[in-house]
Amino acid sequence: MYCVSSHVGQSRSAAVVTAYLMKCHKMNFVDACAKLQQLKPDVKLRNVPKEMFAANPSLSTCSEVAYRCKMCRRTLFNGSSILSHPVGHGPTAFGHKKLSNQQRGYETQCTSYFTEPVQWMEQAFLGVMDGQLLCPKCSSKLGSFNWCGEQCSCGRWVTPAFQMHKNRVDEIKHISIATFKS
Repeated sequence: MYCVSSHVGQSRSAAVVTAYLMKCHKMNFVDACAKLQQLKPDVKLRNVPKEMFAANPSLSTCSEVAYRCKMCRRTLFNGSSILSHPVGHGPTAFGHKKLSNQQRGYETQCTSYFTEPVQWMEQAFLGVMDGQLLCPKCSSKLGSFNWCGEQCSCGRWVTPAFQMHKNRVDEIKHISIATFKS
């Protein structure tokens, strides 16, 4: 038997035990919390803090670049939500795959945007470690998330990963009318 504890047996230790139940016993978040509270009634798990999420993209300034779903045009995230990462070593970073001669000369390029979590994503990943990111309006597949991280197409590992495929979103740049006046 293992003992996991934190101050008053709440929050961090409860999160660790809940994650263990989910992973090892294939429970969903609600069932794992219920099992834990059955065993230890005074345990408390807090919701994900709202400060963790990027602001709703519809509340951004007009001058910021926005990214929309290609299918329904719903604004998904802003340029300020994109997390940059150093470019990896391209296909050579994927050692488990056999490379053709053409791929060996491949120039590394990212085919996805990695973003901070945005408010509309909250329901998609509460209680799970990884999964798909679907458009909140049309349910079109946009990408995926994984709290443990994912490897970018450039070869760099990004943790945690909220990955939006570039071919699933449109970049919208706002241009001032004044720039067209001569």
